[in-house]
Amino acid sequence: MQDTYFIDTMGCQMNERDSETIAGVLEDLGFAPTEDMLTARVIVLNTCAVREKPVHKVFSKLGGICKLKAKRPEMIIIVAGCVAQMAPEEFRRRTPLVDIVVGPRNLSGLAEAIREATGEPSVLADTSEVIPEGLPSSREDGVNAFVNITYGCDNFCAYCIVPYTRGREQSRTPERVGAEVKQAVEAGRPEVTLLGQNVNSYRGTDEEGKSVDFPDLLALVDSADGLKRLRFTTSHPKDLSLKLLDAMRDLPTVCEHLHLPIQAGDDEVLARMGRKYTRAHYMGILQAARERMPDIAITTDVMVGFPGETEEQFERTVAAFEEIRYDQAFMFMYNDRPGTRASGFEDKVPEPVKLARLQQLVDIQNRISREKNEALLGNTYEVLVGGPDLKSPSKLRGRTRTNKLAIFTPRPVPRRAVPAAGDMVYVRAEEAFLWGFTGTEVIE
Repeated sequence: MQDTYFIDTMGCQMNERDSETIAGVLEDLGFAPTEDMLTARVIVLNTCAVREKPVHKVFSKLGGICKLKAKRPEMIIIVAGCVAQMAPEEFRRRTPLVDIVVGPRNLSGLAEAIREATGEPSVLADTSEVIPEGLPSSREDGVNAFVNITYGCDNFCAYCIVPYTRGREQSRTPERVGAEVKQAVEAGRPEVTLLGQNVNSYRGTDEEGKSVDFPDLLALVDSADGLKRLRFTTSHPKDLSLKLLDAMRDLPTVCEHLHLPIQAGDDEVLARMGRKYTRAHYMGILQAARERMPDIAITTDVMVGFPGETEEQFERTVAAFEEIRYDQAFMFMYNDRPGTRASGFEDKVPEPVKLARLQQLVDIQNRISREKNEALLGNTYEVLVGGPDLKSPSKLRGRTRTNKLAIFTPRPVPRRAVPAAGDMVYVRAEEAFLWGFTGTEVIE
């Protein structure tokens, strides 16, 4: 009977992409995937350290997993991701049954560590290591492929642990990125999302020694045969250029969706965060984007309760949300991340105040999201089919170019098969929700 593996992925798209690499490494070693953690020979927790809650969740989950290993000593437990990089020695102390602790920069050594697992914890956590190319990958079924273009981050925002867990920024060569996109499309992924902690700071060098910036890279990838849609995340406002907005407007596959974290709407808070842009600069970017693409969807990240944030400063963030009217927002309360500059700031905002501010912003954004989606009703949108809807298998689900989720009823057509994952259809929006809309396929 073939040994199996189970991967529990927490956090961002970067972690999802790392899990695909870990899965590829395990499958190269002869392991098969399973959804049953209780019977897996290898259990991987791919962890996130950006927020406090996921870190606590890691050690909570490990408690149960280590009880399993006490009964099945042949099990291999691997902790990967940002928590593994942030506190590798803590796993030796708190969870000695963990076999391998591997940071995001060290996946090239994972196969050997698994082969040589002896019961003594093995720690691979060097953020200076150059990211290797050519590692195997095993992607789950779907129409989208994540492709890294940069690794690490050089921004060192006051609240963020990422530069310490993923290392300094490195850009892949445009040829490597293009080859991976081509491979993904040929494997049946018509949509590609380019990933980086800050895609706008991409600086590649091609085989002829020519410098390639992010808009240049988009143009290169846009030309891939069979590619239907191209997305990217995340953009940093301080590095977003008009050249990029022009590329978004002009390149056929690039979708009209921009995820642009604001983090705060007050200049003093932004300066304390180390964000290196002002509210006016941020608003100018959005104005330029909407001038070029009037129907563009704008989404964001925001943090409330940063140390020293006054009620007046928070109200400027509220006012920014009302003025900008985001399509969607990921909203968080500030919490200390050990090792960051902000963790040493003394003027912490009380927990009840942070909770109240977060709830106020969530209520505002929920209203705006619903209003934005209600404005879509009656119109017809191009939707890339992702597959059957899980709750209503007779319906299909997919996404518009602006990344709105659409759940729709396919139109029966004689001698035509029901649309399948990867097909492009047109859907009339009929009922709005926070996440998107439901509707009916339109046959043109």
